Amino acid sequence: MTEIERYKNFEGLIEDVELTKLQQSRILIAGCGAGGPVALHLARIGVGTKNFGKITLADPDKVEWRNIGRPPYLFADAQEGTAKIYALGSIVKNINPEVNLSKVEEGITLGNVDRLVIDSDVVIEMVDISQPQITFALHQACEKHRKPLVTGLDLGDNIIMYVFNYHEKDITSYTQFLGLPPDITSEDFDNFNPLAIAAQFIIGKQECTFATKDDALSFYGDSFFASEANINDVFKALPHDIRTINMIQNILNGQIEHIAQSDIASQLLGTAQALAVKEIILGNPVKTSPKPIRIYLTEMVSA
Repeated sequence: MTEIERYKNFEGLIEDVELTKLQQSRILIAGCGAGGPVALHLARIGVGTKNFGKITLADPDKVEWRNIGRPPYLFADAQEGTAKIYALGSIVKNINPEVNLSKVEEGITLGNVDRLVIDSDVVIEMVDISQPQITFALHQACEKHRKPLVTGLDLGDNIIMYVFNYHEKDITSYTQFLGLPPDITSEDFDNFNPLAIAAQFIIGKQECTFATKDDALSFYGDSFFASEANINDVFKALPHDIRTINMIQNILNGQIEHIAQSDIASQLLGTAQALAVKEIILGNPVKTSPKPIRIYLTEMVSA
């Protein structure tokens, strides 16, 4: 297939000069489970296929049984035990052999985060929720080097997405979004409850700023879910479908251990993230933090 044939379908939507920008862009995908679908969408529109352009895949984990019902490249049981960066990399190459791929087997670490962010134009942050210190380190590096970061959550068949466009001035940073004091460090995040941080992203920006680290820890610790006000805020922000509400309630009650994730929401989030990345690369304005991008399919289709 020639380049003209491959991208002919985008004629009228992506101009030649825009296609060149996409082809020469460098995207870091941190977390190749939830970050898988966005990689597939970006590959189809030619991202990372020319000159120094590339897609970097960073994830230390292997495909597990619980991943198989989610992104499309993990459907095969035979891939259980395969490193996610190779499972994803193989399907990216099947979609578009011209994509330049870089694979980081150790995933994002405190030691490599700065180098990987510097070498990227846009970062997709889909790090496992159990590693909040790595997520914070990514935001810190993106803020320092003024690199846009796109993140999000899937909730059943629904999504919440945020764009932290650190390339722009006067945006709400990750630290400000959570209301944390400026002297907070990635090590401090080891003491936070990851589900409390995820809950704040469901609710939206924290309206107050905590004066000290201890105040922040007290709020985002296990006591977060002992607060009736916090719980009410979470449920107010959730999509109004009974399955999602019951799922979150069962998590809070300790009846299930994880947020259910479907291929529907996974594809939806990947599509929204790919569109945000495309617009950022082309220099077009996008909705940025602290404004959430909420797509609640269950509310759209339910009678």
